[in-house]
Amino acid sequence: MKTDHSNGFTLLELLIVLAVMGLMMGLIGFSLLGGGGAELG
Repeated sequence: MKTDHSNGFTLLELLIVLAVMGLMMGLIGFSLLGGGGAELG
């Protein structure tokens, strides 16, 4: 799949990265604030 703007991120890639980072930050923040870190590891 060739794209015209292969030198940068596409909107879909940016959304995926932001979603993953947001999910990880949410899990880390929840484990720190809630004190439920034992469930993750």
